[in-house]
Amino acid sequence: MTTEKDMLDALIQHQVYSYRASTKAVNDLNAEFVTASNSFVSKLRDLLDDLTDAEKEALTIGKYTTDNLKEIKTLFDDWYQVVATQLPDSFAVSAIALATYEAAYISKLYGEEIALDGDKIYKSAIKKPIVGGQLFDDIWKNLAESTRNKALYAVREGIQNGLNTAQIVQELRGQRVKQPSGKFEYVGGIVEQTKNQIEASVRTVRSHVANTAMQETFDALGFDYLKFVSVLDGGTSKGCAVLDSTVWKKGDPMIVYPPRHFNCRSILVGVDKDGNILLSDEISPD
Repeated sequence: MTTEKDMLDALIQHQVYSYRASTKAVNDLNAEFVTASNSFVSKLRDLLDDLTDAEKEALTIGKYTTDNLKEIKTLFDDWYQVVATQLPDSFAVSAIALATYEAAYISKLYGEEIALDGDKIYKSAIKKPIVGGQLFDDIWKNLAESTRNKALYAVREGIQNGLNTAQIVQELRGQRVKQPSGKFEYVGGIVEQTKNQIEASVRTVRSHVANTAMQETFDALGFDYLKFVSVLDGGTSKGCAVLDSTVWKKGDPMIVYPPRHFNCRSILVGVDKDGNILLSDEISPD
């Protein structure tokens, strides 16, 4: 007979597994971003080499008055679109599959057969605030703008400080360093900073989509109460640890919806009014 602890352990283990499974989505998007960034940096390097002193001066004050300068502006705008549009479009494919899987997993775990539309769940999720009131599009557009601005400011500052093209490019791409695996990677540049931010964004938005799928499944299962469940380990935030096991009635304006912060692993699970997980005959494995 499945116990309350068995159910809770299964849900927490599943959440840990889901968080780790996000690594593939992170790696896929970062590979896409790096490919676009390498093309951007290579084209920018060639254009910077061809600039006259007058064009360099114009670039430092944000004037795009010649064909070369206009092409540089277009390069930055295209790079912005990669992060703001191309990456979230690619992300949607895996996120829809995730929503479908999470809904199926929860319904099966609770002993029911409920089929929910992953595409509808995903569209519902991206219309809700995620972290700090940001919407799905806000996260990607803010990241795209930050990335473009950091790179543009680095180019302007580099020219103003008399750096050569190779030095400016290193600020963007980073320094080529041999890794323990034997592979060479660029580290320490703006591209790597953005890769780290993409990872945090992907893991957080996937958590948001998964939680939305769970909540809609619990609604379909008829639960009137939700319990906040944290993954309690060395990586748990203090805020999530404090909220662990808190129970709210559905519709309570005080409900705290995970993810609470970037890289959050907490979830809301369906319970009875006393906070007990209603049991199925057996736990379905991942």
